[in-house]
Amino acid sequence: MNKNKIFDVCERIAKKEKVEFSYSNVYSSSAKIESFDVSKINNQEASGLLVRAIVDGYSGYTTITEITEKNIKEAIEKAKKIAKLKKGIKIKDFGGDKNKKTYKVDKEILELDIVDKIPEIKKNLTKDKHIKSYEGGFRVSKNYTFYINPHTSKESNQGGANIGLQINTKDKSPSNGGDSQTFTKAKDVDFVSVIDKAKDKAKFLLNPVQGKKGNYNLIFSQEATAQIILSFIVQPTIGELIYKKQSYLFDSLGKVIFSKNLTITEKPQLDYFVGSEEIDDEGFKTTEKKIIDRGKYATTIYDQEYSVISGKKETGNGFRTGVYSPVTCGFTNLVVAPGKQKEKDIISNTKNGIYVQDVMGIHTSNMANGEFSLTINSGKEIVDGKYKDTITNLNFTGNCKDAFRDMELTKEQKFFGSALIPAMVLKKRRLI
Repeated sequence: MNKNKIFDVCERIAKKEKVEFSYSNVYSSSAKIESFDVSKINNQEASGLLVRAIVDGYSGYTTITEITEKNIKEAIEKAKKIAKLKKGIKIKDFGGDKNKKTYKVDKEILELDIVDKIPEIKKNLTKDKHIKSYEGGFRVSKNYTFYINPHTSKESNQGGANIGLQINTKDKSPSNGGDSQTFTKAKDVDFVSVIDKAKDKAKFLLNPVQGKKGNYNLIFSQEATAQIILSFIVQPTIGELIYKKQSYLFDSLGKVIFSKNLTITEKPQLDYFVGSEEIDDEGFKTTEKKIIDRGKYATTIYDQEYSVISGKKETGNGFRTGVYSPVTCGFTNLVVAPGKQKEKDIISNTKNGIYVQDVMGIHTSNMANGEFSLTINSGKEIVDGKYKDTITNLNFTGNCKDAFRDMELTKEQKFFGSALIPAMVLKKRRLI
């Protein structure tokens, strides 16, 4: 069946049964960048239908990839049998929200052909006395999804292009540097500028030396900032982690924990953002909300299961990471409010600092108590407002409740597809 037929069959069945359907069809066209060449295009398409049923307040789910009306009906019966095992949390029903707010998607990005970009990309993978090789890839993806339950339905078409590139150098002390960018409007797609930025970053980080221990002002790249803020501040506000006390924020709702310069807002209906949604994958309306408001931990987000367990209201954040996954709590689009100063002005006013390009250790940190230990993998020493040596292997340790109390942010923000994030500045930090 084609996707329109699948939608019609699921909508008809959902009107009669306590069943929900979540369908995803993903088409992607991608190629690898290796050395100074581009490999041939790899086209992939995958689709699947998740079927979830409620029996006496308990739910069960299953998925199918060979989608026919017969298989859909068999999947419903299987989901019902699983529900009758009475495992999990008892719920009243699926969500039935409607959302009047909408968002724009660029239709031209859904028609973008990656083949047209190959000659331009190859032309710009030029040899250089500093460059040993290129590594990375580029992709164009198109994702059609729908969600249907007895009370509500939604359809969504999203598309985007992405290039990520790492450049290995061949100087006396080899290094690497890279850049990546997501594009959601066809007219903005500019892979060449990303290649140029990757070259500049690789040369910027040439010949690293062991960094010296001491106190520094730290200016993090937008990429490093995004990793730290999303992992150390945003993820710990998820209801499941709060309920299980697996987040250092479990007793901090309503308290000022971070710098008053930090405001993080979830904005589910932003034009040309790939995270935009009108309702979540459980039928509940998405809403704009401040997660962190001028340093205050303002909002815990919930899917249906943990809203029931915690005795809280759903926040429209029940999403599946894929059609084969059960619902988990997640975010739509996130906007970190910018600061007032430009990055170049902050750097020029820094007497003793490090521009941190890349960090390691994010995923080994302990978010149950907020303790972290990060290694600055690559950075640039700043002395009296000027860049000096490229440095590596300095460690930054601390606790999230203390580390981000005097954070500053730059005026510039970078678009990450579903997030806008500036660069972060932390002053007078001890590195070992």
